[in-house]
Amino acid sequence: MSDPATSLFEKISSYNLFNYLFTGAVFLIGVDRIAGTQCVAWSLIAFVLVAYFMGMVLSRIGSLIIEPVLERVLKGVITGAAAST
Repeated sequence: MSDPATSLFEKISSYNLFNYLFTGAVFLIGVDRIAGTQCVAWSLIAFVLVAYFMGMVLSRIGSLIIEPVLERVLKGVITGAAAST
């Protein structure tokens, strides 16, 4: 039988690991600095797990809410710039 941690790391691609973990870690550190909490003082394993989860949540929020809004805004800017030239 294989180790559960090894099989978990095999299933997570390095792209997802970097994007989710980095985004979540930056977010948690930013919240720690702004709100004055101590989330960075957690154990390393807890911090990595929470940072990965927060990165997934932030990525989903970005794809569901922010991306469509930016597409509408930039579509008007791009078509307006093309029409004025």
